[in-house]
Amino acid sequence: PVYKAMSLYLGTTDVWQTSHIGGHRFAGTGILFPHGIFYGRLTAENSPEVIDMYENGTLSLDHYRGRVCYSRVEQAAEYHVRRKSGMTQLHMLSLLDTETVNEDRWIMRFETRNKQTTHRIEIQRELSTWANPMSCSKEEAESVAVYKVLDYSVNGA
Repeated sequence: PVYKAMSLYLGTTDVWQTSHIGGHRFAGTGILFPHGIFYGRLTAENSPEVIDMYENGTLSLDHYRGRVCYSRVEQAAEYHVRRKSGMTQLHMLSLLDTETVNEDRWIMRFETRNKQTTHRIEIQRELSTWANPMSCSKEEAESVAVYKVLDYSVNGA
């Protein structure tokens, strides 16, 4: 349904289908190119809005899952920085560095495009209390990793 809706909205030459990019068989996912933006929980109804926002240089944080250029933990950190700051402009934020504190804890710094503001975030990976099948071929449920914000600060003007 998502593919059909996007094809009608954009034209079939601009929309591709693939067998699997992650996520789950019951959760519509997509990657918007050329920026490699991952989106989840897409439906035929919300896809046009997500596309319009992307074409206008903004991200739909309600559906945003990260960027292909970042690791899983960096994607989670960037999402939390964007959520806390309200920064939805695609090109407004870039990763400066990642420090591994331990195998489940990281500190990252993101810089705004104008280089006037740095966002520092410390996150920790924990296993959720709920479980889901982690892929289409697995029937058994597993606990899902959740990335919790331990500290967040903004430096600069």
